[in-house]
Amino acid sequence: MLLRGVQRLRAAPVMAAVALVALGIAVAIAYANHMVWASQSMRFNSTFESGQLSVELFRFEAALGDRFVAGSRTSQAELELRYQILLNRLQVIENGATFTALGYVPQGRAEYGAIKHTILGIEPRLAQLGDAAAAREVLDELLPLNGRILRLASSTQNVLASQVAQRQSNLGRVMIGISAIVVVLALFGLALVAFILRLKRRSDHDARHDALTGVLNRLGFNEALACWPADVPCAIVLLDVDNFKEINDRYGHEAGDDFLTQFAARLVEPAHTARVVARLGGDEFAVVFSGPQASPRAQAFCQAVAQALAPPFDVGTVHLTASASLGIASRPPGGRQDMATLMKSADIALYAAKEDGRACYRLFDPAMRDRMLRRQELRQGLFEALAHAQFHLHLQPIVDLADGKTVGAEALLRWTHPRLGEIAPSEFIPVAESSAQIIAIGRWVIEHALDAAARRRDGAFISINLSARQFGDAGLVDFVAQALARFALPPRRVVFEITESVLVHNAAAHIIASLRRLGVQIALDDFGTGFASLSYLRRFELDKLKIDKSFIHAAREDARNAVIVRFICQLARELGLEVIAEGVETPEQLHFVRSVGCHFVQGFLFEAPSSEQGPPPAIT
Repeated sequence: MLLRGVQRLRAAPVMAAVALVALGIAVAIAYANHMVWASQSMRFNSTFESGQLSVELFRFEAALGDRFVAGSRTSQAELELRYQILLNRLQVIENGATFTALGYVPQGRAEYGAIKHTILGIEPRLAQLGDAAAAREVLDELLPLNGRILRLASSTQNVLASQVAQRQSNLGRVMIGISAIVVVLALFGLALVAFILRLKRRSDHDARHDALTGVLNRLGFNEALACWPADVPCAIVLLDVDNFKEINDRYGHEAGDDFLTQFAARLVEPAHTARVVARLGGDEFAVVFSGPQASPRAQAFCQAVAQALAPPFDVGTVHLTASASLGIASRPPGGRQDMATLMKSADIALYAAKEDGRACYRLFDPAMRDRMLRRQELRQGLFEALAHAQFHLHLQPIVDLADGKTVGAEALLRWTHPRLGEIAPSEFIPVAESSAQIIAIGRWVIEHALDAAARRRDGAFISINLSARQFGDAGLVDFVAQALARFALPPRRVVFEITESVLVHNAAAHIIASLRRLGVQIALDDFGTGFASLSYLRRFELDKLKIDKSFIHAAREDARNAVIVRFICQLARELGLEVIAEGVETPEQLHFVRSVGCHFVQGFLFEAPSSEQGPPPAIT
């Protein structure tokens, strides 16, 4: 994450830093050159060079005069050597700083030229200097040169001294520049370090916070739990948005993100006493409370969430209602559970809340873990049930109230687990519907139910339940068509029962229409228990309505239930639909459903579901 943050640095600040460093190096090199030049100027100056010329001129003059002193040992060869040394000194001056400085002295080079001309003029007469008169003439020419050389040396020294002073003045300005650059580099370096540290803090924040909602993400949450003191009481709340997948499927992921943002914002106020609020992924959130009152605060939070979610959510142009399922696991004072165990317990409690109808919260208790383990065993067992022929069908007769004859049967799935024995459909069907296994199981039921119906020659229909998950099977209609053809079963002898939860799927209308084109019938099961049954009667073509047994059982004690059943039967007659009353178990219930106009009944009063492998039910 930090690497990605550093990569976001713009090239301009980096290039500016490089340029400043390069400029600082260049100025430092220039400063060093100036210092070397100044040192050399002070050490190897024109005074030394001119002094050497003056010394050698004096030595030549002395050697020339010495020849005429009695007992002198100065030879012509020595005199000529002195002259050559004098010429060499002239070359040293011309190749050194003195000659350059002469350019800044008025008439300096002309004066030097005159001195040189005088000295060079002696060379043709060297052989004649053995004559005293010739020697005196040369000495008379050379003696004035000493003063001229010294004056010229003084002038060049003044020039060089002035240049050194100017260089030193420039060096002062260079030093100011270097100091400014160092300050700028230091400030820039501090700013760059501050920027990188700020970027790192932002990267660390982004790495541990959810970009959508702003709360902690799973990484930040795990780190918070990892450093949680082992002796501090706490309570973990896990919550899921109920049916969030339907929001994504129906309105798109952008709407889902908008919804989650608003959802997280509504958690802020109820969670104001919490130590940690995090989004673990998708629609799953976690809230952690700390202290001796953690568990009561967690429960109060769950109650407050229900109130906070009550107002509709404005997502785009639609208004959505939402609820949440919550699970609580707490560690009381003196408790020894680690945070990982608490998380698992909270997850189990969350699952229990979903099993209990959602839109509620549950406190963890050990029995929940046992139910979870059993559910996991059932889920694993479902994968083996088909392969090992552990499923079988029971058929419950459907009786015509007009003549009391059995005209059909509902196929009910049963499962005999090799270790657990008979498993109730109410227990294993939800497990199957929560996985892809329901598709294969559903096809098995269709095939065996059609086979059972085809083996009967009385024309009775077979009623088969379809779950909402099966409507996600793209090959459902083709499978039904092939099964009808394989068993040579008239389509009108097949009734598919669906619930309102099926009808909310976008593909429901197309699949239902495709099934009806095959000739099969469609029955709306558990009619009256949903929230939009009447609108479904208008939108979908149906053949039968099945009244839920809860209305039948409560009709005698609750007059309102009786009114609802009468209304359903009257509505069905007006729409040309047949009505089947479920769960008729007493003569009083039978009398009631006959009086309100139901067409068919099924229930234990007539016959309990029996195995389709055994003797057929009384279909006469």
